[in-house]
Amino acid sequence: MFGDPATNPMGWETGTLGEVAVDLRYGTSERCDSESGGMPVLRIPNVLGGRVRIDDLKFASPNVPQAKSLLLVSGDILFVRTNGNRNYVGRCAVFDLAGNYLYASYLIRARLNQNLVLPRFLTSIFNSTIGRQAMDPFIRTTAGQSNISQEGLRQIPIIIPPLKHQLDFCTRSEEIDKSKTQQMTCGDKLESLFKILLHRAFTGELTASWRQAHMKELLREMELQAKALAI
Repeated sequence: MFGDPATNPMGWETGTLGEVAVDLRYGTSERCDSESGGMPVLRIPNVLGGRVRIDDLKFASPNVPQAKSLLLVSGDILFVRTNGNRNYVGRCAVFDLAGNYLYASYLIRARLNQNLVLPRFLTSIFNSTIGRQAMDPFIRTTAGQSNISQEGLRQIPIIIPPLKHQLDFCTRSEEIDKSKTQQMTCGDKLESLFKILLHRAFTGELTASWRQAHMKELLREMELQAKALAI
């Protein structure tokens, strides 16, 4: 739909992430633990596969300093800013959960001017191979840890197509995601049914169930065989 963002053959307007973001901010460094009751805090493991996940949530004290300014709202983008694996630095996802969530200091929140760029469109670029290439010059590695700073994120070049094209892209990609989710759900159900089938086959339950369901046919067959043997 948009051509290669690196060469921009369609001549879209261009800019940087800093020019379309109204806020870039590091998260909280407050200590977190597994005890629920405090504020849920999203961490690096919660930004995976282009999605925000709530597996293995940690919680911080309800009295986190500046908690109000660190609360996430729908449409915020979370970037992983540090990791031992350079390829994981800069991975991102759009926050779209209900409820109050904070985010940890190893993440950076980008809040966009959505009159210019839609979050889902931008994360799709950054999570692509081309987006990774655009981000790579701003990643620094020191003492075995790779990092990208707020200032580095600000400088990443992006294309800015008209909103109607971005919206069309987002609508289509959401439809594909729903289809993929449905396929994965069906696949999981089929896998579960297959395991049940195997268990019943190897414990004799499958044969017993089949015999019970086809008892009339079996009796008829036995009668025919008895008659044949009598002849």
